[in-house]
Amino acid sequence: MPRSTLEKNNQPKKRIAKFSVEASLLEELGERLVAFPEVALTELIKNSYDADANTCTVSLSSDKIVVKDDGNGMTEDEFLNFWMVVGTKSKIRNTISRKLNRKVSGSKGIGRFSVRFLGSNLHLSTTASGAHNTKYRIDAIFDWNKTDNQQSLSKIEIEYTVSKVSNSVKSGTTLTISELRSGVAESNLGVIRTSTLELTSPLSGLEKPPFTELNATDTGFNVEITTAQDDGSKTTESVANSVLKGYVARARLELLADGKLNVKVFFDRGTATIYSKTIDLSKHFPDFRLDTPLFIDIRYFPSRKGTFAGLDVNGWIAKDWLKTNCGVAIIDNGFRVLPYGDRTDDWLNLNFDKARNVRNRWRSKLMSDLHPLPPESSDPKNNPMLYLPNSGQVFGAVFVASGPTIQKKNSDFQLIPSMDRQGYVENTAFKRVRSITRFGLELIAYFDHTRIREAEENEIANKLKSAEEDLAAAIKEIQKSPTIAAEEKTRLSSMLRVAATGYSEVEKYRKSAQESLELMSLLGILAGFMTHEFEQTLFKLSEAVSILKKLAKSHDTLKGSADKLEDSKKHLETYLEYSRLFTEKASDHSVSEFKVKPQIQLVLDTLELPRAKHGIDVDLQMSDDTTGPEIPVAAYSGVLLNLISNAFKALIARSDNAPRNVRIVAVSDGKSHKLIVADSGIGIPSRLRERIWEPLFTTTNKSASPLGSGMGLGLSLVRRVVTNVGGKISLMETPPAGFTTAFEVEFPLD
Repeated sequence: MPRSTLEKNNQPKKRIAKFSVEASLLEELGERLVAFPEVALTELIKNSYDADANTCTVSLSSDKIVVKDDGNGMTEDEFLNFWMVVGTKSKIRNTISRKLNRKVSGSKGIGRFSVRFLGSNLHLSTTASGAHNTKYRIDAIFDWNKTDNQQSLSKIEIEYTVSKVSNSVKSGTTLTISELRSGVAESNLGVIRTSTLELTSPLSGLEKPPFTELNATDTGFNVEITTAQDDGSKTTESVANSVLKGYVARARLELLADGKLNVKVFFDRGTATIYSKTIDLSKHFPDFRLDTPLFIDIRYFPSRKGTFAGLDVNGWIAKDWLKTNCGVAIIDNGFRVLPYGDRTDDWLNLNFDKARNVRNRWRSKLMSDLHPLPPESSDPKNNPMLYLPNSGQVFGAVFVASGPTIQKKNSDFQLIPSMDRQGYVENTAFKRVRSITRFGLELIAYFDHTRIREAEENEIANKLKSAEEDLAAAIKEIQKSPTIAAEEKTRLSSMLRVAATGYSEVEKYRKSAQESLELMSLLGILAGFMTHEFEQTLFKLSEAVSILKKLAKSHDTLKGSADKLEDSKKHLETYLEYSRLFTEKASDHSVSEFKVKPQIQLVLDTLELPRAKHGIDVDLQMSDDTTGPEIPVAAYSGVLLNLISNAFKALIARSDNAPRNVRIVAVSDGKSHKLIVADSGIGIPSRLRERIWEPLFTTTNKSASPLGSGMGLGLSLVRRVVTNVGGKISLMETPPAGFTTAFEVEFPLD
């Protein structure tokens, strides 16, 4: 080791190391921080907005791009300490613009990288007011090709001039970018212009968010973009305004200052407000926080007859406009954020769920909490999830106002742009914005489904009513007719009155069936919740039994009560175990091999209390090795539970002292699996053999059976379950000897 590295006392000598940054970093950052020409131009336009400009004009030609604004301009101090400093924190320190108090929308340092992305040469000219009410203009030339060849960024020298100008010269900044990169070719200018306008022009026709109100001195911000081929025509907003007023459904969501979410859902072009609610988000999201205001406006245009009828524009024009502009965009501080709302983007998972026919769950937490889906039905008409719009049927925007301030401890609650300015980082803030937006779309699906079902019900009711009225009118005409004999009048009128009575009964039956089926859906939703609550109650009961048994050791009078309570607890545990098993398997549609006898025994254990109390003898006729059919276990168990409980009810209803027997037979012969449940109960009269399969028809009486009468849905649902898995069920014409009733179920094995 050289002598100079050590002090006289042989201690190591301290040295200083400094970071150095190569000039090529500017080119690297330009490529990584800006992905497309329109994104680069948007960043430059944002800088004009932040500089309190009223107008920003962008001129595009094959050899140069000129971005000019009438904003504050830059003083020499601002040019040297902000523009010339890579990674400046000026926008983090100053979140509000200097004069108009606009919320700063640009990101730190992205402007100069955007310039570097677009072309190799920049002429910056900026005019601003200096000291003593004097105006100065700064001109600087940046040749990025030369700077890239420098080894150290700190050694790059940029020549600039400062000139005093007349106070009549307007303040502002002009960026002239030349030696354009190959991607910014003349053939692409029209596309770049359109894409940039889409990013910088607010979506017309939607409600403006309340947090974008201008202050008294701010006259607004306009962007004008022209190309060399521009014919001077202006784009019109009339089509958008006309179409967006004609929505079928609309969701409006606003995050209030107190952290609550105000939600409204409108239908029929705003004439019907069918949902209005203020939701406390802290009850659904622990420690809810979102460091941006939020306003959502989504319009829904389903592919149905009459959707575009009665608009100020032709229906085909309206359809074409929606096809071109559909999607839900994000607008941040007045500027659109890519890629959200693009045709190829599915940030709300609408197309994903529609393509895969997802129907078993809502994606948003709010919808799952407030309007949970009913148990999955084999009838798609009963599932509102299937009415979820796809991205081609909606137009809307999510308005936010994120700020440049990023504090590490709070960054998870802030919307943070991704590195290439394409979207946001997937943090908690973004996930909550997405979930709340999805909630709005799912509300539309939920109420759209409800309204369609109600319309169908009303149509059926109206047809029945119309039929009754037609029959009544026919009876009157018959009675008035002078050409029909009196005897024939009586006969025809009697027939028509019977038909009218039949229509009335059908309507009553239909309403009763609908109400009961809806109730069954609600009970299915409650099943999982009640099982959980039952577990908690049973746990407390177990603790009470344990305490009571300890007390009984020193108080004999408590022993009998302790024993009875423990027996009851055991019965409840049996019920709970079966409920838990069934609810856990009910949503499992997977098929796996299972033994039949344990499943039958599980059902019998559940019904042990009424079996023992009423002396019911159960005869099982199957081998221990008998396997079940290739169907979900829950389906097999559900069929068993219904048939065995029905048999018990029929036996309990007997008033004599005859033996009460149930026989259960299960056998597989290689082609099919047969299940027979026979009982010696009260039997089924021949006149009712067909009606037992009707929904809501029941032969049992609740007061006569501790198992209750049910709702008459048992056998109807059993037949549907059996049929859906390819099987069949029948009431045997001749039950086994000694039995009055027997049901035979046959499942295919191949």
